[in-house]
Amino acid sequence: MKTPEKNAIVYDMARQYSIAKFGMPTVIPVSDPCVNYNFLLGNNHDSEPSLVLKVRDGTSTDFEREKFILHIYKSMNINVPEEIHFDKTHNYWDTEAIVYRYVPNKKIDSALYPQREMGKTLAHMHKAQGTGTGNIDPVLGIGKGKSWKEFLRNRALNGDRRPIVESYLGINIERFLEDLEEIQHTPRLLHLDYNPANVLIGTDQQLYVIDPVGVVGDRLLDVANSIINLSPNEREQFLMGYESDEQLETDDIIKLDIYETIATLNKLGNVLSYKKELRLQSQNLEDKIVHWLDGKVESWIERERRYLKRLDELHPEIMSERRTRRITSISV
Repeated sequence: MKTPEKNAIVYDMARQYSIAKFGMPTVIPVSDPCVNYNFLLGNNHDSEPSLVLKVRDGTSTDFEREKFILHIYKSMNINVPEEIHFDKTHNYWDTEAIVYRYVPNKKIDSALYPQREMGKTLAHMHKAQGTGTGNIDPVLGIGKGKSWKEFLRNRALNGDRRPIVESYLGINIERFLEDLEEIQHTPRLLHLDYNPANVLIGTDQQLYVIDPVGVVGDRLLDVANSIINLSPNEREQFLMGYESDEQLETDDIIKLDIYETIATLNKLGNVLSYKKELRLQSQNLEDKIVHWLDGKVESWIERERRYLKRLDELHPEIMSERRTRRITSISV
């Protein structure tokens, strides 16, 4: 997790890097939420930035995969930032760094995003078919996972965040995955983090896609991941835009529920893990308003309750057991 001390070190390195590589003395950190370290580079504070520098955090997505997917999107006439430099030598950063040309854009509230256009753009992105499954090997251009079922299970369990979620819910996560089968699908290239934080609205009124994870799999997982934090009206608009270019059949709606379960468990794990780390720093979080990675602005309680509500809707029987245990515990 980032700390003020680490932020200061990386910022100083970014400033020296910007001057040495691009002759740009102005370096402005992009405030959280950012998984990686992001900086705007320019000639002075009064002018618009020229470049965006991303320094990879050790646990983030491989920048090679990001480059691979963005190049494909560009070939499909999807708007993406222009990459001008990629440093993977580890000589300076001890990690990867990538530089994009800055896209002049308008900052708007995520609630005002054009969700129908967002859905339509994602449908166009899904025209790119893939080979294999799981995380993309950027050299071979294929998914390098063993099976789609395994990828979904691992995403739901979310590594070392599994115990946090199970303790919070009082339910073994495997209960939600008992009916998970090897779902048949046509492999597509997936962004897997498609939300208002990763879609810029340019001053030219066009949408620009940034920060793809780079996965081969079922397009419906991408859809589920994109709508999980939307309001009912936003969700409806997004799906209307998506279906204008990619049809959703009855079986797809059933699969979408499965993928929303995966997405909800994954995101709940991320939230609870981050919350635990901040509490160790003695921060009171219950009503703290947060600018989340998907562009939403809301409190911790609001976000947790949304995920619990969605699990209630998707798995009423399992979640009713949780409520029964809690009532019994309180009465005792």
